[in-house]
Amino acid sequence: MPQAVLPQGLEDSPLLAQAPFDRYLARLGPHLLPEMQQYAMTLAVTQAGLAGDPLAVAALSVGVDGPADGRDRLRADLEAAHQAALARSHELRARESQAGTEADDERTSQVAFQQAIVFWVLTDYVVGDGDQFGRLGMAMAGDADRRARFRLLHRLHDAAARRG
Repeated sequence: MPQAVLPQGLEDSPLLAQAPFDRYLARLGPHLLPEMQQYAMTLAVTQAGLAGDPLAVAALSVGVDGPADGRDRLRADLEAAHQAALARSHELRARESQAGTEADDERTSQVAFQQAIVFWVLTDYVVGDGDQFGRLGMAMAGDADRRARFRLLHRLHDAAARRG
């Protein structure tokens, strides 16, 4: 039974009956890893509020399949965006501390930090450098549905990798 590959608590998830999880579970294997990685990146980009950002959209479009010179330029732009978002998050955090803003997931500095993480991960993603799931988990604060989708996707990705 395919659900046996999932940790306790996820084997009965209602998300398993929804796309794309139903398809992933039915065909679980290493051939799905790139598609799962793309979906994880899309979830993280959306979670960080970057779905309309031209640079993030370009990274998702190009992925690891675009021409090498385009990916190198994109990687440099993503590195710069990561540094800018990280600096912005630190600046905003300092202002929030001075103003006595309470800590929660909706802080402007937290959103900027999530964006910095996503740009950091996209930097490696466009050149096919490594598995980004661990780092993406840091960017998944906020919307509970996307967090649940990411958690299930991460577990399915691990199971698919083990089948290889």
